[in-house]
Amino acid sequence: MKIKTKSGFVWDVDEKKAADWDFVDALCDCESENATTRVVASRNCIKMLLGTDGASALAEHVKDENGVRNIGHMLIEFREIMSQIGEKQKKS
Repeated sequence: MKIKTKSGFVWDVDEKKAADWDFVDALCDCESENATTRVVASRNCIKMLLGTDGASALAEHVKDENGVRNIGHMLIEFREIMSQIGEKQKKS
């Protein structure tokens, strides 16, 4: 499925990846009380869902004028992507 975030990031995502057990397992770590675990899990989930090229494209998309790729912006985009996948799966 093609996703497009509010900020304009566009990517083709295989929504079946979001239902993969390994992805779901990694996604659970995104809710960890440990901040480092949350960041690492989020990075892994983004790569699992979008692939290496998609994760790089997303990182490039959120880069600001100083070349900073803000983790908060990455996570906002990731949540929006997950929301779009969830909406698509509800309709199926």
